[in-house]
Amino acid sequence: MGRDIEFPREYEDAIASLDWEQMRVDLEQFERDSRYLASIVPELREQHPDCWVAVYHEQIVGFDPDLKELLARLNAQGLKQNLAIRYVSREPVLLIV
Repeated sequence: MGRDIEFPREYEDAIASLDWEQMRVDLEQFERDSRYLASIVPELREQHPDCWVAVYHEQIVGFDPDLKELLARLNAQGLKQNLAIRYVSREPVLLIV
C-alpha cells in the first residue's frame, strides 16, 4: 500500500538542507509560547482587550487591534517566525461544539 513519493530534485535538496534539530527546538519553544499565551488570557482581557497579542520566548512582543499592523511592526523588528499570536476578545467567547 505504501508507495515512495518522488519529489522534484530541488525539493529533495531543500529537504536535505533542513536543520532538523533547530526545527525541533523552534517547535518546542513555539509550544511553550502558545501555552504561556493561553495561560495569560484573563490578564490580557484587562490589559489589551480586543487586540491581537504576539508572544516570543514567553514574553509579549506586541499587541494591536489590527493584525496587519501588528505583523508589519513585528516584521520591522525582525520578528517574523515562530511567534504565538492570538486574538484576545474583551469577553470570553463561548463555543458550542
